[in-house]
Amino acid sequence: MPSYKIFHLPDNQDKTLLLKQRPRFDPTIVEAYCISKEQLNNIEDNRQINEKSCREHMNDIAKIARTIWDTKKYIHVANVKAKDIVQAVRNTNNINGHWFLTVTKGVEIISNETQRGSCLGDIIQDVQSQKLYILYAFTFLELETGELLI
Repeated sequence: MPSYKIFHLPDNQDKTLLLKQRPRFDPTIVEAYCISKEQLNNIEDNRQINEKSCREHMNDIAKIARTIWDTKKYIHVANVKAKDIVQAVRNTNNINGHWFLTVTKGVEIISNETQRGSCLGDIIQDVQSQKLYILYAFTFLELETGELLI
């Protein structure tokens, strides 16, 4: 059975960089505020030059997460044996009560210092491959490549 290490970023650490949203362009808003067709065309041209693709956005998030990881502010909270990374996160989540106060097969509690469940911005390490993943929205991003796992 695969093994994972779960690392939490303490609540007192700034997570705003991890909450960056990929900018969305709403043409109806731009059209409402433009006074000429030329101004509208100029805005649309600049948007196409500056807009990031989803792939670029995911790479940015992975880089930010790697930078935070390198500051050593994450706390190793658990070692988990689970069928996959999703189950590892479920086993360290507070959905059905405080995970660190209940006995869950395959979960070794290292620290309950954060006293919270796994959530956005937490790092999961696959022990076998040594790859690091950030829990981001409803997916996992590999820190080195920005590739989506799920």
